Amino acid sequence: MLPLAFIDQPQGKIQGKADKKRVRQHAMNHSVTSRSGGRQTKKRGELVELEVPEGFGESGVVEFGDDNGGRELVQIDDTDDIEAATGRLMDVVVGMDRRSGEGESSGSGVSGFVAGGSQLVFDAGTSSSRALKPLAPKAIEGSMTSSDTSKMRSRGRVFAPKVRTGCLACKQRRIKCDETKPSCQRCIQYYGSCSGYAPQSQPKPNSTLRPIVRRPSATVERPLTLLEFENDTSSAYFRIYREETSVEVTGIFASSFWTQIILQEAHRQPFVLKAVSAIGALSKATKAEHWASLLPMRSEMLLAEAKSHRESALSIYASALRHMRTLAATTEHELRRIVISSLLVFAFETFYGSPDVAFSHALIGDRLICNWLLKIGHNSGVSSPEPNDLEDDILRAFMRVDLHMMTFTDVRASKTHRLGKKDGQSSIDTMPLCFQDINEAKLYWELIMRRSCHFAYDSFRTSQSIRLQREFHTSTPNRGVEMVSGNTIYSSPYSVPQELISESQIFLSEITRFERAFSSLYTHVQASGNTIDYICAACLRMHYLATKIMVAGTVFTSEMEYDVFLPEFEEILVVSRYLTGTCLDYKNCEPKFGLDLGVVSPAFLVMLRCRDRRVRREVCGVLFSNPNREGPWDRTMMAQAGKWIMEIEERGLDGEAPIPEENRVRLSRVMIDMERRRMVLQCVRRSGLDGGVLEWEEGVVELE
Repeated sequence: MLPLAFIDQPQGKIQGKADKKRVRQHAMNHSVTSRSGGRQTKKRGELVELEVPEGFGESGVVEFGDDNGGRELVQIDDTDDIEAATGRLMDVVVGMDRRSGEGESSGSGVSGFVAGGSQLVFDAGTSSSRALKPLAPKAIEGSMTSSDTSKMRSRGRVFAPKVRTGCLACKQRRIKCDETKPSCQRCIQYYGSCSGYAPQSQPKPNSTLRPIVRRPSATVERPLTLLEFENDTSSAYFRIYREETSVEVTGIFASSFWTQIILQEAHRQPFVLKAVSAIGALSKATKAEHWASLLPMRSEMLLAEAKSHRESALSIYASALRHMRTLAATTEHELRRIVISSLLVFAFETFYGSPDVAFSHALIGDRLICNWLLKIGHNSGVSSPEPNDLEDDILRAFMRVDLHMMTFTDVRASKTHRLGKKDGQSSIDTMPLCFQDINEAKLYWELIMRRSCHFAYDSFRTSQSIRLQREFHTSTPNRGVEMVSGNTIYSSPYSVPQELISESQIFLSEITRFERAFSSLYTHVQASGNTIDYICAACLRMHYLATKIMVAGTVFTSEMEYDVFLPEFEEILVVSRYLTGTCLDYKNCEPKFGLDLGVVSPAFLVMLRCRDRRVRREVCGVLFSNPNREGPWDRTMMAQAGKWIMEIEERGLDGEAPIPEENRVRLSRVMIDMERRRMVLQCVRRSGLDGGVLEWEEGVVELE
C-alpha cells in the first residue's frame, strides 16, 4: 500500500488509464510542478492525511514538500511536557572481548548473570519538552555515501517488490505468495491459516481516508518508504530476517511481534533496523557453518563465508547498541521502545550463544514492566492492561522471555516470585471450561505456567533447596551461566513444611483445570488433520505434563516418588520425538533459532527425573538429533548433562535392574562456559534415616 493514497494533478483531470497509473506510481518520488510565467516552479507542499497499513495505529497531518523539492518527514509528539529522568535503571555489562569498536573487556567473577565489558545503559537526560521536529531528507542522507544515496534514489523502494496478485496476508507482509487457491500454502505452513484473496476489482467511488485512533501521549511518526542501509550487505541481511529469520524466531505459534511489529519499527527506529539486520547476518552464518559440517569438500569456503557473516553481524550489532544508548528511561512513554530494544538484545545474544548477557539485558525490561504493572494496579495476565502504552503482542513476547528465564535459571529476588505466583488471578478464576481455539488455550497456559514456575522458585526458598549444593571443588570459568539448587526449576527440596504441600495442591489444581478445558480441543485437533494446529496442541500438552511433574516435585524429598509419572514421561518422549521430526522435515534440516518454548526443557526434566532406561536414552537421542536452538538452550549440552547424571545413577547396576533410592542423585549445581562449550556439573546423593547425609559428586563435560 502506498503511504499516500492521492493523485495531485493541477492542470485538470487525466483521461487515460495508463497515465493515471503512472501518476499513482510516481506520486511519492516526483515533485509536482506548475507553469507560471513561462517557467517551472515548485508547487507548495499540501496538507494531506496519511493512509497507513493496518497495524501502524497512528496517523496525523503532515506537510510534504520542501524548498528543494524533497520530502520532509515530520515527527509529532502530543506531549507538552515529559518528566525528567529518575536515574539510570541498571548497568548491564556486555562482553566486549568479541565485539569490535565497543571498548575493552573488564569483567571477572560469576554471580548470576555476569559478563565483563562495557555498559548498555538507557540514559535519562532528555529535554523536558518536545515539539514538532522536521527530519529533513538531507539529515537522513548525511550518514550515507553519495553512491549509496544515488543507488537508493534510482531504485526507489528498497523494502520489497510490490505484490499485486497474492493473498491478502502475503501482500501485507510483502513476501512472494504461491497463489494457491483458495488458500495460500505458504501462509498455511508458517502461520496456520490464510486470509484469502481480495475479490475481483470493481470500479470504486472516490475513497475516503479512514480515521485511525492515535495513541495518547505517544510519538506519531510517518512510516518511511525508504530504509536507510549503510550498504547493500546490510540490506541483504535485513531481507534474510524479513523473509526467513522472523518466521523461525516466532516458532510454531502465530505472533505478530517478530513478523510485523519489528518490521514496522525498523522504518521508524534506527536501532531496530540495525538489530534485525545483525540477527539476519547471524542466521546466515549459522546456516553456513551447518552446511560446512555436512559438505567436507566445500567446508573451507563455507567456514570463511560464515566467519564473514559473523563479523558483519557483530559490527552491525555494535552500531545498534550505540543507537540504543540514546533511548531515555524517563516515563512510561519510553517503555515501548525500551522493551523492544531489550527483546532484540535478548534475541541476538541468545542466538550468538551468550545467554548470560541476554538475561542481564532482559532484566532491564523485566524491571520496567514490573514497575509499570504495579503502577497500573491491575493485570489480567493474558493481555496488556494498557495497550496504548504496550500492545498485547509486545507484552506477550516479553512474557515468553520471562518463561525462558525461569525454565533455564533465574536469579531475581524472592519478592518477584511471591508476586508472580499471584499474577492474573482474575483470569484464572474466570478461565473457560472449554477453549475455543489453540490461541486461547496458549494464552491461558502461558499464564498458568508462569504462575507455576514462580511458585516453584518461591517454594525452593521455603524448602531450603540451597542446602543441597556446595561450592565447586573443580576449577570453573570466570564467566558463564550458573545453575544452582534453588534458582532453577530442576531443583529439589531439602525439607518440606506442611503449608508448602497445601499450596502446591492449589497450583496442581490449576493445571488440572487447564487439562480439562483443553481435552476436547485437543481431541478435535487430532481428528481434524490440520498439521500446524496439531503441532501447537501437542507442544502445549507436552509442557503442561512437564509442569505438572515439576510442581508435584516441589514437595518430593525422595526421588522414588517420581516413578508414578512414568506414563507422563513416556508421552513427553513421544511428543518431543514427533515435534523434533516434524520441525526438521518442514524446515529443510537447517539449524534454526526460535524464541518460543520447545522440547528441550521438558526433555531435560525427563532425563533428570525418569529412571526408566529406555525412555531416558530415547529422550537423550531426541536432544542429540536436532541442531536447532530454543532461546538460551543448547540441546547438545543439556543432553550431555543428562547423560552424565544417567551414568552416575546406573554405575555398578545390572542392565535392567531398577535404580534404588541410594543410587539416585539430584542435580545441585552447573557452571556452563558457553564460549568454550564446557560444563562443570555437581550432583548430590541423600542417605541416612532422614536423608540428612549428603554426598556430592562433580564432573566436567567438554564439548567439541
